[in-house]
Amino acid sequence: VEASSEAIQAIVFSTTQLTNKVEQAHIDMGFAITKLVIRILDPFTSVDAIKAQVEELKALEQKVLNYPDLQPTDRATIYTKAKLDKAIWNTRFERDKKVLGVKSFEVYNTL
Repeated sequence: VEASSEAIQAIVFSTTQLTNKVEQAHIDMGFAITKLVIRILDPFTSVDAIKAQVEELKALEQKVLNYPDLQPTDRATIYTKAKLDKAIWNTRFERDKKVLGVKSFEVYNTL
């Protein structure tokens, strides 16, 4: 049960603390979380092996904090894409609110 809680905390850590980190940070954390879940579900895994995997996950959390932040040339993560998607929809909403019904459809369609 404690190991399951650690896996959940690691997921929360990844989605809150690593949003501006490079994609490799998310890959490494995802792999470590998956390894922990596999160990938890394996009926033949010892308690010591699960505890060792939890410690490895905690050490990795500290390591990935030192990974570089995203640069404009890096591949966007899902968190970056979500921010962009939200900004696009907010812009569309504002455009619709201020232009639709005020200007002609041709002007609206151009915008």
